[in-house]
Amino acid sequence: MGNDLIATRTVPPSRSADHVLVHRPGVERVVETELPTGLPVGPAVAALARTASALRPGVPLLADVDFVRPLETTVVRLTGQVRDGAVDLAVRAGDSDLIRAQARFPRPDLPERPPTDALALPPYPVEAGLAYRKTGARHAVADVETRDAVLRAIRCCIPDATLVPLRIERLYPAARHTGPLVVDARERSQDGDTHFFDVDLLDPAGAVVERWEGLTVRAVRDRDPSAPWHPLLIGGYLERALEKRLGGRRAIAVEPDPPVGDRRAQTDLAASRALGRPVRVRHRPDGKPEIDGASITASHGAGVTMVAVGAGRLGCDVETVLDRDARTWADLLGRAQVPVRDLVAAEAGESAAAASTRVWSALECLRKTGSVTQALTVDRVEPGGWVVLSAGDSRIATWVTTIADLTAPVVFAVLSGEE
Repeated sequence: MGNDLIATRTVPPSRSADHVLVHRPGVERVVETELPTGLPVGPAVAALARTASALRPGVPLLADVDFVRPLETTVVRLTGQVRDGAVDLAVRAGDSDLIRAQARFPRPDLPERPPTDALALPPYPVEAGLAYRKTGARHAVADVETRDAVLRAIRCCIPDATLVPLRIERLYPAARHTGPLVVDARERSQDGDTHFFDVDLLDPAGAVVERWEGLTVRAVRDRDPSAPWHPLLIGGYLERALEKRLGGRRAIAVEPDPPVGDRRAQTDLAASRALGRPVRVRHRPDGKPEIDGASITASHGAGVTMVAVGAGRLGCDVETVLDRDARTWADLLGRAQVPVRDLVAAEAGESAAAASTRVWSALECLRKTGSVTQALTVDRVEPGGWVVLSAGDSRIATWVTTIADLTAPVVFAVLSGEE
């Protein structure tokens, strides 16, 4: 290989140290570097783009990025080989490809797009380096410190699962950007446990600096639905869970309440997070919320505000499970509902307090829709804390779970019915 073999290279402090093993300009490059174990999408993408740019000038388009298997060691080799004007790339350990991609030059310009309306919503931090503006099953907008947090940002869309990256169809790496980013991720489609997203990384002003088209992830559902939840992650879970139990779609947000705050302001904020844009909710003289173009329902309890937006009749309720004596519960529920409560407790294998709170929440949903009937029946009991109740043409899905920092269980209930 002669003098075009370079043994070492000084790397700027902002990058991981790449130890160059082979460098044949415009032909081939092999470096040894360190990456986090698992499937480190952000660091791997940066390393592959760096390898490609060392062989051909400019910023590449990364196509067909395949995550073949998890990294089990931190020390890996990055390989790049020029072929027909493109650069075939791989992250390797031993003789195995862990990640494969192809770099194409030049990278097309990113089309301009109007800033997402969710940028007008206040960010709510849920963990270090991640703060949500919009949450939901199919759309997430979050402030992040680096591209490493993209998968963590998408987690609110499928919060009951670990997301395993499989593939990115086309990735437009940032040409030049330093500093915080905003992740704007939208689910394109779903096939069972496989989900397809398009992701834009924005600067704080809303301009697109990087785009991931066709990010494919597999959801490995490994979370106990009764385990403590951060409130902002509940909405996305409820949206998908209710589609299975009630049919149709509705946007749902659960917003943590401040120690002291205005309920109507919290309703506005939760509705805004559900819809991904600033919303001002109107209230009728009886307190029922209204917005243009859709049905909306809201509830305040257990230290959170819950909002559901959709079509048809909607009602929602959130309640803390409280222990009360049998007579008090019978007075609250009505004697006719006690056998329903007892059947729920027996079928779900839960306490009388939890079953009573479910029935109470279902009755609250009926009251919010102006229903004249309160004759509840048990439709079905499902794993994961779910019980579906019926009253006439209305069905009410109820779920018992826990919220982080609260000791008592919490009931979430949503009613869906025809207008």
